[in-house]
Amino acid sequence: MARLTGKILVFAMIACAVWGCATGGGISRLKEIQSLSYGERLLFQRCDGCHAVPDPRKMNAERWRRSIIRMQGRMHLPQEEWDSLLALGVGTGVKADSVH
Repeated sequence: MARLTGKILVFAMIACAVWGCATGGGISRLKEIQSLSYGERLLFQRCDGCHAVPDPRKMNAERWRRSIIRMQGRMHLPQEEWDSLLALGVGTGVKADSVH
């Protein structure tokens, strides 16, 4: 029985190591996610389930605003979340109050 328990433990450790590598680094990935702002975490939580996570820094202000407006028609979120997502584009010139 002890040999079987040992084998199971070794298998579990290998599986955890492989799973950690496959998901982007386990603990280091968790620390990276925790260092994100509320809006950035929201972006990953809300967008990643259906499509690649967009990068507002790679879009001009108008394109980011149009993307947010388009997604409002497809997904129902509290207005506070839409405002936070829109604010991610502020560095590109998006006005935070331009979507309601």
